[in-house]
Amino acid sequence: MCFSIFSWLGIDLKVPEFSKLSKRMTGILSKIKFPDKEEVGHIVIDSSGIKVYGEKEWLETRQGKKYQRRKWRKIHIGVDEKGNILDLKMTDHKTNDRQMTKPIIESIGFKNIDEILGDGGYDSLDIYSYLKEKNILTLIPPPLNARVHEKRDDLSQRNKTVKYIKKKGYHAWVSKNNFGRRNRVENTFYRIKTIFGRSFMSRIWKNQNVESKLIANLLNKMTSLGMPKSVKLS
Repeated sequence: MCFSIFSWLGIDLKVPEFSKLSKRMTGILSKIKFPDKEEVGHIVIDSSGIKVYGEKEWLETRQGKKYQRRKWRKIHIGVDEKGNILDLKMTDHKTNDRQMTKPIIESIGFKNIDEILGDGGYDSLDIYSYLKEKNILTLIPPPLNARVHEKRDDLSQRNKTVKYIKKKGYHAWVSKNNFGRRNRVENTFYRIKTIFGRSFMSRIWKNQNVESKLIANLLNKMTSLGMPKSVKLS
């Protein structure tokens, strides 16, 4: 991939092997910075698992039978309306999505964020309260048994969502809020796994962390070079 990009740009340089970058330049690459959000708009957050070579854990069923399951890493990302990854955090597979919401948003910064979109895994009273304090609209579908908390003003957005879905249905809420924008983050993960694979090349945690950030920044570069620009014609 890098060879073809350099060739297309007419740059006569040797391209280092991708795996060597994450293994031998950990110190430098760990300082990679993500692009700033330059315009006011929404952020979509989500996570996905990446396989790890050779690591397994022992689990036990209710009947006492033990079995092994492969471990994986989770990468949590925040994507803007243009498809750029503005932040990435890597955790173990036991970390839930809600735990990483605040770190991602704080890393991106609140200045130009007006909406946060996420799937049902991010539904949390604390998250709604936190984003309400930051004047950020929260678009996260609640569970079917969600109840209204009338006495909590910090949950006013969630209360509106729960009432609207109960009255008009989930699909009406999706259409009203253009929730289909969340598909952009799913497309981002699809591109990551299609281009770079579903497993880390590195076997050490710190190298995997650097590898994940390197992947994100390479994908951002591909996005800036290859995404079409639409212009409205009168």
